[in-house]
Amino acid sequence: AALAALRAEVERAKRGLSEALSVAVRLPQSEAAPWTPGTEIIVTRRTLEAVNAERLNHLESEVRRALRLAKLEASEVEEVVLVGGATRMPGVIERVAQVIKVTPRRHLDPDTVVALGAAIQGALIDEGGALKEMVVTDVVPFSLGVSVARRMNEVWLDDRFLPVIHRNTTIPVCRTTSVSTTWAKQAEVNVEIYQGERRIASENQLLGHLKVTDIPPLPDDATDGGQAVELMFTHDVNGLLEVEAIVKATGKRVSTVIERGAAMSIEERAEAVAALSQLKTHPRGLLPNRLLLERAQRIFAEGDRHVRDALADPVTVFEATLERREPDEIRETAAALRRFLDGFERR
Repeated sequence: AALAALRAEVERAKRGLSEALSVAVRLPQSEAAPWTPGTEIIVTRRTLEAVNAERLNHLESEVRRALRLAKLEASEVEEVVLVGGATRMPGVIERVAQVIKVTPRRHLDPDTVVALGAAIQGALIDEGGALKEMVVTDVVPFSLGVSVARRMNEVWLDDRFLPVIHRNTTIPVCRTTSVSTTWAKQAEVNVEIYQGERRIASENQLLGHLKVTDIPPLPDDATDGGQAVELMFTHDVNGLLEVEAIVKATGKRVSTVIERGAAMSIEERAEAVAALSQLKTHPRGLLPNRLLLERAQRIFAEGDRHVRDALADPVTVFEATLERREPDEIRETAAALRRFLDGFERR
């Protein structure tokens, strides 16, 4: 009972320090402690911040990390909205203002902001008509990938994490990568699917397995690597992750669906899985990319040896970026290739 009374008292004091520079904490009477009734101690706001110094330092590091991931300088941030009850603490407000050089907005209730965000996210997933004009993007919080073996100096190192969808990638998203068998007679691959950021795959969170069989084995004297298996990860806003494996030599496809969001009915899940197929359009098939490659092919066909040699690298880089399905990289390499082609056509 004394401990419960003390907990309530320090909670009251913590809230009081959001407005006052110091508060009195009344210590309850207890047979287990030599406290006398009516004893009070004064706790200051600076004392509270000293107690929470480690948490405030962690907050600062997370804010700086968010800026790095967003590729923003602090000076580019115009406004800051704090979310959650703890952001009422002056120490939190001051630390954020020190990092970003902007005073956080105080007129919004931080708990209300949480509720509004959840409501908007739910309406977006439900495709509510009231939000047709609103565009809100969500991201993958953790990298998604598979466990692979890597060869270094004639030594195989297994249990290495290969990200396919990197954290902070905007969803919905579809990404692919290629892996291969590691020995000549290997006819199947067990794909272990993980989420996390650790270099060692097993130190991340295991999400599921996918077994690929009937892979044509290579002869014992094969020297050009293993049989290629393409892995396609497709993630939507409902939290569904579809992992599909395609054996390049035969075209055989095997897939599994991992449900990472809220529980869905059988009908909802079937509709969501069917919608995933719309995300699998390869960037090679999009009209702007096709036209750019056709333009490069025309200049290549019309050019002399020097033109062809100069054109080989930028076209190859663009094609490799298309295979990785990274939108930002595709935009950058497409712009570079376009500038390169413009230079040839202005001659």
